Amino acid sequence: MMRSNDEMASEVTISQKWTKTIKRFRAPVTRMLVGIADNSARYPKTYIISIIVISFALAVVGLFTNFNLEVNEDIIWTPTNSRAQLHGNFIDNESGFDPESRRFMVIIHRGGDNILSMEGVRRTFEVLDTVRETDGYDDLCKQFYGEDPCPINSPTQFWNNTAELFEESISTDEKLLAALSTTTFPNGEVVLQTSIIGNPTEDENGELISAESLRAIIKLPPLPESSESFESKGIDKLLKLRDAWAAEGDGYVFQFFAERSFSDEFQRAIINDVPLVPIAFVIMSIFTCIIFWRRDWVYSRVLLGFGAVTAILLALLSGYGLMFLIGVPFTSMTQILPFIMFGIGLDDSFIIIGEYYRTDKRKTPEERVHDTIDVVGSSIFLTSLTSTLAFALGNLSSVPAVFWLCQYAVPVLIINLFFQLMFFVPLIVIDERRIADGRCDVLFWKTAKNRGDELSRFSQDETVDQLQVKSKMESPVVESELQESFFDRFMGWYSDFLCKPIVSIAVVVAFIALFGVFTSLALKLEQEFKFTSVLPEDSYASAFYNELREFGAGVLTPAIYFRNVNQCDKSVQDQMEKYVVEISNLKEVSGEPALFWLRDFKKFANETESVQDLTCNEQVAEFLKIPAFKTMYERDIIISVSGDIAESRTYIRMDIDQDDVNAQIDAILNQRSVSEAQEKNKNQEDFDFFTFDTLYYIWEFYAVAVQELLLSAIIGIATVSIVALFFIPHISAILFIFPLIAVLYVDMLGILQLAGLHINAVSYVSLTVSIGLLVDFLMHILLRYYEAEPDTRKEKVKDTLKTMGLSVFVGAASTLFGVVPLGFSQSEIFSTIFFSFLGLVTLGAGHGLILLPALLNLCGPRVCIKEGKKNESTDTAIEDPPESYRSAYLEESNREAKNILDEVGMEDDEMEYSC
Repeated sequence: MMRSNDEMASEVTISQKWTKTIKRFRAPVTRMLVGIADNSARYPKTYIISIIVISFALAVVGLFTNFNLEVNEDIIWTPTNSRAQLHGNFIDNESGFDPESRRFMVIIHRGGDNILSMEGVRRTFEVLDTVRETDGYDDLCKQFYGEDPCPINSPTQFWNNTAELFEESISTDEKLLAALSTTTFPNGEVVLQTSIIGNPTEDENGELISAESLRAIIKLPPLPESSESFESKGIDKLLKLRDAWAAEGDGYVFQFFAERSFSDEFQRAIINDVPLVPIAFVIMSIFTCIIFWRRDWVYSRVLLGFGAVTAILLALLSGYGLMFLIGVPFTSMTQILPFIMFGIGLDDSFIIIGEYYRTDKRKTPEERVHDTIDVVGSSIFLTSLTSTLAFALGNLSSVPAVFWLCQYAVPVLIINLFFQLMFFVPLIVIDERRIADGRCDVLFWKTAKNRGDELSRFSQDETVDQLQVKSKMESPVVESELQESFFDRFMGWYSDFLCKPIVSIAVVVAFIALFGVFTSLALKLEQEFKFTSVLPEDSYASAFYNELREFGAGVLTPAIYFRNVNQCDKSVQDQMEKYVVEISNLKEVSGEPALFWLRDFKKFANETESVQDLTCNEQVAEFLKIPAFKTMYERDIIISVSGDIAESRTYIRMDIDQDDVNAQIDAILNQRSVSEAQEKNKNQEDFDFFTFDTLYYIWEFYAVAVQELLLSAIIGIATVSIVALFFIPHISAILFIFPLIAVLYVDMLGILQLAGLHINAVSYVSLTVSIGLLVDFLMHILLRYYEAEPDTRKEKVKDTLKTMGLSVFVGAASTLFGVVPLGFSQSEIFSTIFFSFLGLVTLGAGHGLILLPALLNLCGPRVCIKEGKKNESTDTAIEDPPESYRSAYLEESNREAKNILDEVGMEDDEMEYSC
């Protein structure tokens, strides 16, 4: 049905009303930005000095006050207020259980060959003795264990951890295998074979035949200061021993891991990557200086390009210093922010200087700055806002590593926007004054020789219309060169080519096909995370866990905890046993616990006549007096002051592939389902019966990662679309932004799969912040299209690409160069960020510079929302300049030539200055 003219007029009226409303909405923002730029342009030196002083002051004060480096992986990756975190806090801070001992772990192997030989056990003793003979070992153990030595869980327990006893009692490998096959140690403690022998094989009688590794754990006291100092010395000695074994070349290898190893190696990774920040600064400085360089010594702006990068650095110093002062923890993830900022932060600089070149060259620098910000102020504000919102939405994440990074990013992005106006803009004004004085770029204290020579050829008493002289002398070669540079000529050719209907249609079809390919790839994306990926490639900690997985990691041993119940009550005991059985029946669990105090206690109470008339609490006390039971259960039963059992625990064994994220998610969700179904846990916010292991921390992350990513994607896409709706003064803008940003996000998932990456903690961060960065490429092009003055779609697209297109292209290149140093990081975490941003920039620039212009050429609205009259051509007649400039020019007229260029017979674009 054909629409009536009244309906069409009504639609136009609604659109016009919307445009007027949005213009009024964003007008105060533009006035604010222009006002700041005007003021900084009037007092450039004051602003520049003030920004430098404030930035360094914030950084220094923050660094030496509340700076907090967080390297504890359990804190960094564990979702806040998760059950794992709540249960971990209870065990560590509220329960009566002794703090967990600091484990010094060792694995000895022969590259997969059989290790069950006398030599293999001798090597195990050698490693243990190296630790035990380290200075301070005996004193450390006495601080916590008294006269008893530090407990050791190892095959050496069969010989009381004494090498001499081993040599006396074992003379052949056959006797060794017989000893290792027994089910109890000499002190009566039950042997948990998989905890000391990796990948064992047995004969039909259950006797050991071979194994791929031997394992040992020295349980140092839970005294952080004393133990950490000792561990440092022990690590140094073991590293030397490991190198000595490698030099022998007989196939025996050992790896080790101390409690402090991860934080040490994590911190080493951070320190190793710190030099990448100045490298990024240098790379971006070189890139920007090349962009700003011209072959003319005067009109080249290399120093201005360096100043643009310095503005980003100062924004980082200020933002980081502010967060240091507040006390937001600094992590390895926070280190990626400088590389992101060096990339995306320069986009605004390129857009500002690009528009500045297009302003009326006969105006003063202050007036040109005013015109520049009046035109692009809303654009840089809009993209800064969307990037800031993307990081701000990252604070909705429950993962500390993510929301701490976002908390650092938000102030840096905001500060960078204002530093563009308060630092970079004043630099433009100062650079313009240098050009007006004929001083050289870089060597700014020198005056260009050609200019001085030509001026000196004329007598001081000749008069001339100084305004025309200035117009010719200051007809900036740099702008002319920029407008007619290779890139500009290319953009002109490219826009002509892209705007051909057949080409635009082909582009749209190609991108639809590409979207289909990336969608299919995105559906194959899986979760995977190895915590060793945040460590240096040569880390001994990484080697330990890699070889532990390869040569028999044994099984995980979570604990089952009971609390807040009367554990002497028969019905409660039945529920405890029922819970243990149901947990043991899970597919991830390897049978019932080998040691369960309640099972042994019931047997003891039923079979021991001397305790039949005692109360339950008295029976428990007698039970724990028996040496074997005391050794096995004393640390797992907490007796209150009144003699009741306050808390207790037992251990189960889980056989989980640490590389299979889905299996880990299933494990934590399955055990939680069993826990929720327990009578004592129903209708409770926290559980009385629960299982726990420190690996649950990272499993919790896996469990929430996909859900949080989906939520952040939906909220992020909706947010940037709404922002576009309220800052691009045409209602049709959302019809381009919403579908394109959704397509870009799916394409980004496909890129990760194509690059062989997975959904993990690192790519999670990349995806969380990607929406705000991807939309920047679209916003600049779309806003410029709506403000373009030509009447046809084709001409509007051409104008957009020839003006904003080059700035967006250079901005995309700067973002890519900004993250290039990450590709050289020793940590897998940074290399993942590098490939993520490589895909992000490629997709963003491709959709912003290819697909979006093609769509606009085919179906873009033919409107112009630019306020005021059209831009005046620089080729029109010269208008009267400000009176102050005319007076200044005429005052100098007696000292300069009537017409320099006519005398020397050169055109203005041929004049070059040298220093």
